[in-house]
Order: sequence, then structure tokens, then C-alpha cells
Amino acid sequence: MVYGVKEIELKDGTNFILRSPDEHDAEKMIIYLKMTSEETYFMTRYPEEINMTINKEIELLKDNLNSNTDMMIAAFVNNELAGNVGISCVKNHIKLKHRAVVGISIKESYW
Repeated sequence: MVYGVKEIELKDGTNFILRSPDEHDAEKMIIYLKMTSEETYFMTRYPEEINMTINKEIELLKDNLNSNTDMMIAAFVNNELAGNVGISCVKNHIKLKHRAVVGISIKESYW
């Protein structure tokens, strides 16, 4: 599912952009995931477990953009990936359609 571009100004005057990451962000996304996994123990994977290729990440990002149930939203500050949230349907079963998995990560420098 696509989240359209939204520009937001923070109290300190910093502007950031929220949008769905696309294939052009694949390399940034991999680097970001490794970095945030090193910065906190609360991520679901250790940095050494992140070994996806750029092509695999492109495929994942395209799947998210084309999904009717899943969405990813990234926060960019001066074109730097600062945060990311993923929302995914647990299962497509009728009794589970109201359930979702949400994952949020933010670079330590933006905490």
C-alpha cells in the first residue's frame, strides 16, 4: 500500500518527509536496518542476521507498495533515512483481518 508524500515541520524548524520507500531506497533501507539493529537490542534481528541483497530488498519494497494490506512508511530528513514503520496483516483469514503486526525503528541520532 502506498503512503503519499507528506512534509512535516517539527517544533525546532526541522523538516522531514514521510513516504513509502521504493526501489530507489533499497540500499539505504539495508544500511538503515543494520545500523538500527546495532543501536538497540529491541530490534527483531541482530546486525549479522541482515544479509539480504539489494535485489531482494527491491522485491520486498515493491511487494509492499502493491499490497492491499501491508504498508511501510519511512521518514527522511535531508534525504537521510531517519525512521521507518511497517504495518502488516497477520493473516488474511476472516477471523484475523483485524490483527496487524507493527514494527517501528528510529536512528539513535533522532531519538
